[in-house]
Amino acid sequence: MGSVTAVAGSTIEVTWVGPNNNGDYIALAAVGAQVNEELSYTYTDNGNPAALTLPTDPGSYELRYIANGDKRKILASRPITGTAPTVALEAPETVAAGAKFEVTWVGPNNDNDAITVAILGSKAGDHVDHRFTVNGNPAPLTAPDKPGTYVLRYVASGNKAKVLARRVLTVSGAGAGPLAPGMAVLEAAERGVAGGQIEVFWAGPGFAGDMIVTRKIGSVAAESSVAVTSGNPVVLPLPAAPGQYLIHYLTGAGQTSIGKLLVLVE
Repeated sequence: MGSVTAVAGSTIEVTWVGPNNNGDYIALAAVGAQVNEELSYTYTDNGNPAALTLPTDPGSYELRYIANGDKRKILASRPITGTAPTVALEAPETVAAGAKFEVTWVGPNNDNDAITVAILGSKAGDHVDHRFTVNGNPAPLTAPDKPGTYVLRYVASGNKAKVLARRVLTVSGAGAGPLAPGMAVLEAAERGVAGGQIEVFWAGPGFAGDMIVTRKIGSVAAESSVAVTSGNPVVLPLPAAPGQYLIHYLTGAGQTSIGKLLVLVE
């Protein structure tokens, strides 16, 4: 049988034919993985078709019927490709601290997917407020109480929380924000393509002359750069050579790094 496709992070139904012995199961695994290295699975005695959830990362995987006797054995397999979903967020650029607002979204709408407002640079699963996508579109959210630069996210909650889309949100009002004076925070995808570009969301002083740059780990030489005044997010060119790099926020006065983020260039 040929390869099938489904959206990464979605739940699919797998129709199977097999002995249905005690302990047999339908599994989803990385291509070339060992028989016991499944990413998700369900036992055949749970019913036919079997429901499995794809990883949130797009890529090539393998469906398997596994007999679980004296020794596990793959009785049948079929390739499956997880494709990247279409995802977008639309919301006001600025809202008042504590105000209610709405986010219109486009996305896969899988179980436990959420629209969140979060502190820039925080973990994918962290948030100040959130609404699950299954509860409707647009999603109503409440702005943080502290003014500052935040990020709206579409978060897929499959085998791991993954941010599929981002949008800057400015919260206006009096008082101190979540960011310490003289510091910056950055947020971007964990991986990028060598020679390509990556969107970097930032919160910081935003002065003329401030730059966002890529550097090799341990180096002070910039591999690529972009001025923060070009927008938020900025579009940063990535180095042509694969490897791990640091993305820095550099001040125009003194070229001091006041925020950084690790990115894998593949």
